[in-house]
Amino acid sequence: MNILIKAERDLSESERQEMDRTVNAAFDAEYDGEPDTIVWVQSNDWHILVYEQGRIVSHVAIVERTLTVAGQRLRVGGIGAGATLPEMQGRGLAGAAMR
Repeated sequence: MNILIKAERDLSESERQEMDRTVNAAFDAEYDGEPDTIVWVQSNDWHILVYEQGRIVSHVAIVERTLTVAGQRLRVGGIGAGATLPEMQGRGLAGAAMR
């Protein structure tokens, strides 16, 4: 297992397509060849990609946002699009990505 953290802007088109296929497969969405079959947020800032044997088998997205609370700006983050290929589920891959 190899885990990489990549900024959205640094993803190659092939990584983006493979990541989309992984997320769509995990949620049983039909991949139609177009990115964003499932739209989580307009954009993620970071992607944690878990590779096994050269392919992306699990993914977790990180979003960074700035909120205003009681007049104060507050930087927050969230996670989403946590997904593992169905045949790879139950092996702790997404948990490893989160750690």
